[in-house]
Amino acid sequence: MARKLQVSRLGKTFGELRALQDINLAVERGEFIAVVGPSGCGKTTFLRIVAGLEPASSGEVTLDGRAVRGPGGDRGFVFQSDNLLPWRTVFANAIIGREVAGRVGPAERQRTMELLKLVGLEGFEHYRKTVLFVTHQIDEAVFLSDRVLVFARRPGRLRESVAIELPRPRTLAIKRTAEFVRYVDHIWRLIEDDVRASVIEEKV
Repeated sequence: MARKLQVSRLGKTFGELRALQDINLAVERGEFIAVVGPSGCGKTTFLRIVAGLEPASSGEVTLDGRAVRGPGGDRGFVFQSDNLLPWRTVFANAIIGREVAGRVGPAERQRTMELLKLVGLEGFEHYRKTVLFVTHQIDEAVFLSDRVLVFARRPGRLRESVAIELPRPRTLAIKRTAEFVRYVDHIWRLIEDDVRASVIEEKV
């Protein structure tokens, strides 16, 4: 896979507050990456910088080899109300209504292709997006992702990149397997102390 995103020595400060420190990361084209960590560790700030909505204080972010200097049509920033399924292709998202209804034959596939052509997506029907996904749910991160980035408490640092080597497609039954539980437990142990410290800080 070709490298899609490169993050080098990324740092971000807000006045005296150091939100991110020395983040180094490479994301390959088509990867689904989840970002987890305690509240206040800089997860959203990191995504905003990658999206070009927030300037970095130090370091560099490149997308397809070009430095990110601001927002662009080659990336999007989606909030919790997203209605697409990011692990499915463009075609698979477009046909999901007919699939749920149990009607996916040649005629339905042809009609879906016609609709994609109508909106200018012909030729893109088999694309998989490269996704950075922030979540507080570790099991959700493991279930969806190719890798989980575990951020440490402020200043936000990349503590570990955990490759999720579970077969796809994944059904909910995989959550009951010992391997899935091991991934969840490992990631929880990485952030457990930071999460408790963040909760205590919020109560003070």
